[in-house]
Amino acid sequence: MHRPAYPRWMKCVEDTGDFFEPTLAALFVHEAFSPSTQSAAMDLFTAIKDALITRLRRIPWMDEETQKKAQDRVTQLQVKMGGPEWAMDPALARQEYSDVHLGPNFLQSFLSGIRSRQSRIVQSSLRPFPQLRWQVAPWGVNAYYSIADHMLVFPAGLLQPPFFHPDYPRAVNFGAAGSIMARELLHIFDQLLLPGGCPACDTHALKEALLCLEHHYAAFPLYGVTSFNSSHTVLENAADIGGLAIALQAYNKMLLWHRGETTLPKLGLTPQQLFFRSYAQVMCRELITQDSQDTHSPPVLRVHGPLSNIPAFARHFYCPRGALLNPSKRCQLW
Repeated sequence: MHRPAYPRWMKCVEDTGDFFEPTLAALFVHEAFSPSTQSAAMDLFTAIKDALITRLRRIPWMDEETQKKAQDRVTQLQVKMGGPEWAMDPALARQEYSDVHLGPNFLQSFLSGIRSRQSRIVQSSLRPFPQLRWQVAPWGVNAYYSIADHMLVFPAGLLQPPFFHPDYPRAVNFGAAGSIMARELLHIFDQLLLPGGCPACDTHALKEALLCLEHHYAAFPLYGVTSFNSSHTVLENAADIGGLAIALQAYNKMLLWHRGETTLPKLGLTPQQLFFRSYAQVMCRELITQDSQDTHSPPVLRVHGPLSNIPAFARHFYCPRGALLNPSKRCQLW
């Protein structure tokens, strides 16, 4: 008997999530994102944000005025975690799906759900500020930066194991969730990296840094990837490399303030090794196909590219000089 490629139960779960997201959002956030988890996640984000602000003061290709404006943009940023505020209000949530009618069979329930969802999309587009609605479900794992709102969103699904947990060693949280937070913060400044995006900056130094980044990624062999176009991934590569460097800077500062660090003895890793391994584990995944329009590099490059650009990684893992993960030249963009 041929086994379906897409299980029926998965479709049912996804359809339920699509049709009843307002009420499921509150249930998921209340169950999986406690106030203590949110507080710990916000503390982590604050440490990452402070590290970025410090780093912005010594970006070589930025002029002093641009550095000041960049610091102000980070300071003025809105941050949302967990789920949308409106979804946490039971009355408002019920209104969102009051027009969904279940039964007497799956087809009629499905069609009712489709009509309700389409109606919500239309109503959302007609509201004065439709961009205020979250672009991801609370159980999703994709953080994003909203240019219109100057707001970073971290759904509750991202702030769960294996990305984050209040009881994890700090090395794990900084290496995994911390690097993701730093990467999303850097997307605030994507415009500066584009041609003509920063007229007052040292454009020669910026171009040199971006060219270095391109050569850095080109040094890694790719197997089984035929449609990869490095020109589409520059901004994401820059955010990946900068995000890891900022997370490491924040982690090292934390170690100065907190004596002692929890380790995982069965792994036999030092705290610094655990930091880098945590980053690699959340970035590494199996590559099935690489969309030619994907703005991210293949997973292997998202692991090797940033790790090899950090001298501390080679030092803590004893990589021989000249190896792929310990090159003689590194790039300094962020």
